[in-house]
Amino acid sequence: MISPRSGDADGPAPLDELIRLTTTPIGSAVVVTVAGEVDLRTAPRVAAALQDALASAELRLLVVDLSEVTFLGSSGIAVLVDVGTGAHSGDRARPLVRMVAPPGQHVVTRPWAAMNLTTVLPLHPDVGAALDA
Repeated sequence: MISPRSGDADGPAPLDELIRLTTTPIGSAVVVTVAGEVDLRTAPRVAAALQDALASAELRLLVVDLSEVTFLGSSGIAVLVDVGTGAHSGDRARPLVRMVAPPGQHVVTRPWAAMNLTTVLPLHPDVGAALDA
């Protein structure tokens, strides 16, 4: 039996079918919306999008909206924690990073709570709350 995440008998699904990334500037903030599966295959694409957003000299806040994530694997969690905690940031002053996942978004909230990540990288219920925090 083939799982819905693995594609079909012709091979794995193309990355564009697994994940969508949208970047929206809002003043000195950027919201990166992640939709779909964040796993071993797609985590590098998420990392690249987040690093691209962080590269802006004017950026003061990066909001990562995980409201539309349908699967979050350990590789995805590692990318989000690295970006959110400033790992590998170098000497450059780093913008704030806030994560968004509504309370009912169990794909994200359950592993986040199980790994006790809310103490180091809290989840905000929506983009507005993350921007205003």
